[in-house]
Amino acid sequence: MRIEDSTILVVDDELGMRDYMGYLLGSEGYVHVVMAEGGQAAIQYLHEQSFDLVITDLSMPTVDGFQVMEYVQQHCPDTRVIVITAFGSMESAMSAIRHGAVDYITKPFDFNQMAMTVRRALEKIRLEREAAQRTREIAVLGELTRIINSSLDVSEVWEDFIREAQQLVNFDQASIVGRARDGQNLCLLATIGSPEQGTVLPADYPWPSRTDELQIIHLDSAENSAAMRVLFDDVIRTVAVIPLISKGEVIGTLNVGRKQAEQFCEDDLYILRQIADQVASAVEKARLFRQTQEQLAELRRTQAQLLRSARMAAAGALADGVAHELNNPLSVVLGHAQLLLSRPGLRPDEAEDLRKIVSSARRIADIVRRFTDFARPSSTVGHESTDIHLVLDEALRLVAGQAERDGVRIVRDFDDDLPFIFGSGSHLQQAFLNLFLNALEAIRCMSPPPPRPELRVTTRRLPIGMRVGTEVWKTGGVEVQVADTGCGIPEAYLERIFEPGFTTKVENGTVRGLGIGLFITYNVIEAHRGTVTVESEVGKGSVFTVRLPRMGAVREHLDRVGRIIVPAPGYS
Repeated sequence: MRIEDSTILVVDDELGMRDYMGYLLGSEGYVHVVMAEGGQAAIQYLHEQSFDLVITDLSMPTVDGFQVMEYVQQHCPDTRVIVITAFGSMESAMSAIRHGAVDYITKPFDFNQMAMTVRRALEKIRLEREAAQRTREIAVLGELTRIINSSLDVSEVWEDFIREAQQLVNFDQASIVGRARDGQNLCLLATIGSPEQGTVLPADYPWPSRTDELQIIHLDSAENSAAMRVLFDDVIRTVAVIPLISKGEVIGTLNVGRKQAEQFCEDDLYILRQIADQVASAVEKARLFRQTQEQLAELRRTQAQLLRSARMAAAGALADGVAHELNNPLSVVLGHAQLLLSRPGLRPDEAEDLRKIVSSARRIADIVRRFTDFARPSSTVGHESTDIHLVLDEALRLVAGQAERDGVRIVRDFDDDLPFIFGSGSHLQQAFLNLFLNALEAIRCMSPPPPRPELRVTTRRLPIGMRVGTEVWKTGGVEVQVADTGCGIPEAYLERIFEPGFTTKVENGTVRGLGIGLFITYNVIEAHRGTVTVESEVGKGSVFTVRLPRMGAVREHLDRVGRIIVPAPGYS
């Protein structure tokens, strides 16, 4: 505020002095000057409006200058007083200072002396108010720092942050916009109310092209920005878009909107830049934390993969050893039983016993073969352009009879616009078949049975450039969700369900199953460069989500890896 815009109250019972002061102040450029005919009139003016400065005579009838100063001290703490008097003495000066006067001048006074005294008093008022405002700003900014650093999720504390920030700047709505995880789109990182966090914004959002580009946008109903109308209510008229800067780059924007069409002044923009610096720091911390979490998750996945590979290597060595140790004596048993069975004159009971020996030996040989087939990787011969819907339909056909017997409704919710993938249809069928069989098993385990048992299979197209784990799938991909209304998986088991040999199928102390079904599924999907994850709640069911990239990336991956681990048919 300019000093000349200050409000001044002149208090004197002499008309001539009031006229002289009016002329003096007017000639100095002060336009908000009010004249009071005495102390009583002055107190009435002070009751009705605020003043920056009061210039008062001391000696006045009824209500003197000291009483005016006492009223100012009690009711107008931000108002300063200059005392003028015709009876100048050290005693009166000291008394005026004790009553809060900032200066003291005796009559008669020089024109320039009074002008200088008034300007000096108003300058002091300005400096005091600026200091108080800066102190208040520092305190609020400190509280804003505490609030926004109290959580790594800015959206959790955004409402408290905005409420505190509104003490410094007048605005009605605020939000943060940043890059989506795909690195391409812009999305909403934090707001109050709607739209929801994560909402992708239209392409006309005014993303800053420079770090110093602060934009003021007037929302005209005739030319509304689609992105602005997503972010702000219809009543918002003026918006400030402040870039969030980290390491010399724009990482987001702070968007502040007002209902009034008034401009943001320089003081407002200065404060908004200070607030934006704190928001940028919090957004960057949140991004680094999320990135660290993703890297840790990827590290855990890599460690789990190495562990599974080591277990598979051990399983392969074990399978080869078992096959060698069992097949040799088994060949002798089977060969001699067949020779004895070929002899003439065998009694019927002897022949039946020999046939049982032959049948059991062949069963043992089949078990050994299937075990070695499971442990031994197969080649990638037979990979081709594959319609995932055909794979799912065939796997669902295989479980349809079991589902019907169990009273389970199978729901297909397929996306018609699904791209092909490059892979092995039979291997993928085995992977999904394991998921379907597990889902039906989980539903059978429910006690009491669910009122509407359901196996739901949902597919959708993944967009180009989507981030999956630590990778960006430039060609997009497909997602398959297998959801059931079964018994669910305890949280303690979720990290182990893809391990070979891990099973929860235990009845009366007897383990049913080898615990390799989900391990097989995991390996098949991983070999196709995909991911498989699970969400589950005990008593409500599970959702397995499989994501597979499109053709080109998988073909390159398979050429490099060169194999997929697949068991013989019939394992679960």
